[in-house]
Amino acid sequence: IAGRGVERTSLFLMNEPLLDRRLEDFTKYLKAREPKTVAVIFTNGALLDRRRAVALAEAGMDEIDVSMVGFDRATHDANMPGVGFDRVTENMAEVADEMRRGGFGRMRFKVVGLEMPGVAAGVAAFRDRTGREVYLKACTNDGGHIDPAALGVVNARSERPRACQRPFVKAYI
Repeated sequence: IAGRGVERTSLFLMNEPLLDRRLEDFTKYLKAREPKTVAVIFTNGALLDRRRAVALAEAGMDEIDVSMVGFDRATHDANMPGVGFDRVTENMAEVADEMRRGGFGRMRFKVVGLEMPGVAAGVAAFRDRTGREVYLKACTNDGGHIDPAALGVVNARSERPRACQRPFVKAYI
């Protein structure tokens, strides 16, 4: 990707990137060869403690997004079996504390969820417990292959199939 104008590079695809102990090395390698790309990972947050977040920031990671599928214990555990709600929220509180102290330099850290029925109800309590704002994204149906109404989601983005922009501006490794 060096010199090809790739705006964002996600060092994962269909996995939990923090399971790979080489992630910091991959990040350093990427940023040394293509410093303009934004290095980003999405994680479930179970392994993102303060120490790991600082190590990734020092390696050059630009953004860590924690993907949540429920902001209360019941919803989270139903959608993410084996990924303990208490562990994730404790990690988010640690990371938020480190962020307030300036321990990440310019690295961004976000908690992201999907705008699904009932999700917003747990966001306020989660924010109070962890100190992290939550960004809810609209569900999309870019390819037109799902029935958003079956998920209880109806919004303008779910109703209009359109081309996916990712192959043109992002690389998933």
